[in-house]
Amino acid sequence: MYFFTVFLLMKVFHLVLEMNTEAFLGEVLLLTPISVCISQTAGLVTIAADDFTDFTMGYYLELIIGMIEFVYLDAFIGYVTKLVPKIKMSIQRAFSRLRRRTISQQLLEGLVEEEDSVVEDLMGFLTAYGTATAGLYMTPFF
Repeated sequence: MYFFTVFLLMKVFHLVLEMNTEAFLGEVLLLTPISVCISQTAGLVTIAADDFTDFTMGYYLELIIGMIEFVYLDAFIGYVTKLVPKIKMSIQRAFSRLRRRTISQQLLEGLVEEEDSVVEDLMGFLTAYGTATAGLYMTPFF
């Protein structure tokens, strides 16, 4: 029973660690080796199950969480992280009086962000898929 609790907590910790590391490094491709190591630990935790039933359930739980993560969670986290600066700016405008500035001045100050390209989003999704696949290939067989 403790296996599933530890496994789910580990997956949440991995998501938070990857998000913070990506924000720190600023590039998805620099995060790839770290993500492969994190996915390796998930495989090792699955192998460390008490019996075959826990191992099988852990494997399928990891598979289901991975599919949900690739299809829904990554897109949702990306959408929310794009909304946070806009929400922050609207709250700041609501509670304080800002003097009117031109868009070029706001760009210089970093208040208006440039648009992200679709290629970067696609590259992030493909990197996450490639990381999971590389971790799956490197998982030890016993």
